[in-house]
Amino acid sequence: MMAIRDDEFSLSRLKAKHWSVLAVAVVLAGVGIWQSILPYLAERHYRDGFNFDAGNRFKYAVEELELAVEYAPWETQYIMALGKAYEGLADQTTDIPVKLEYLNKALNLYFRTIDLDVMNPWQHNRVAAVYMIMADLIPSQRAEYTQKSEAAIRRAADYDHKNPLFQLNLAYYLHRSNRFDEARKYYELVLSMDPNILEAKYNLADIDRREGHLDKTLKGYLEIYAINKDFSNINIAISGTYIQLGQVAEAVPYMEDEVKRRPDFVDGLKTLISMYQTLGNYSRVTELYYQLIMLNPGSKEYYGPFAAAAKASGKRAETLAALQQFKVANPNAQVLDELIALLK
Repeated sequence: MMAIRDDEFSLSRLKAKHWSVLAVAVVLAGVGIWQSILPYLAERHYRDGFNFDAGNRFKYAVEELELAVEYAPWETQYIMALGKAYEGLADQTTDIPVKLEYLNKALNLYFRTIDLDVMNPWQHNRVAAVYMIMADLIPSQRAEYTQKSEAAIRRAADYDHKNPLFQLNLAYYLHRSNRFDEARKYYELVLSMDPNILEAKYNLADIDRREGHLDKTLKGYLEIYAINKDFSNINIAISGTYIQLGQVAEAVPYMEDEVKRRPDFVDGLKTLISMYQTLGNYSRVTELYYQLIMLNPGSKEYYGPFAAAAKASGKRAETLAALQQFKVANPNAQVLDELIALLK
């Protein structure tokens, strides 16, 4: 047998203290390896949870995101995502106690992120949103939850006082609370930061409308229209303001544009009919009634008004001829038979 030289390693020559050191080293190495794997696992579960959340599959989103938070409890992004998934679960149930249970879980998660980063406005913003939902769910505690919501909204605005989005959120809260003077101040602050935030200008015009300043309201709406003709509901707002000012003819083009964009916009069609009746344009009234009939051929609500408008327009014969031509192209359309009969 060969002798072991002094410079050669042998497990048999290790003493107890050496074994202890080796064991500690092995454990530390294992812990280090595990810790290096945790961020990867957390990110994987976060991505899966994010995808489930995007598909409104909140139960599975919660399961994945809870693992993400378990593996990386310091990541506020994961905690916030889990809170939003619980909000999603709350929105999907009609069971009030269960809804409140999910909302409270979301709140606790948001408070956890606030403990990690107290000055991050997004967490306070989510807290405010949850409190407002709870205010609607528990009328007996509405005042308490509304007060808590406002406090959270103000904290978000204070912590990021140069971000117009949080100032806009506070302005909108004050607006809904009918505190118009305060709301106006924050809307104007938003526009001083970024004049392209048209929501602030739109809401300022709404405050002017509520306070009876229709000329200022119209001016604000028209300024928005000049910048972005596709701004949500701007045609309706302008048209409605012109009507309130008694300027029906000026209102027509905007509502016409809206029903052109949305041919199934029944309320818009009815409003246009009323406008054209005021203006005495029964040819257009006839066309609009026909459009309403085609939206719901089974309902006879508009048959009589259609025929009356066609007769009042002085174009009964032309309308009848057009319907008969349509009938040739659509021989099985019973609605055309009935309309033709009304015009004969």
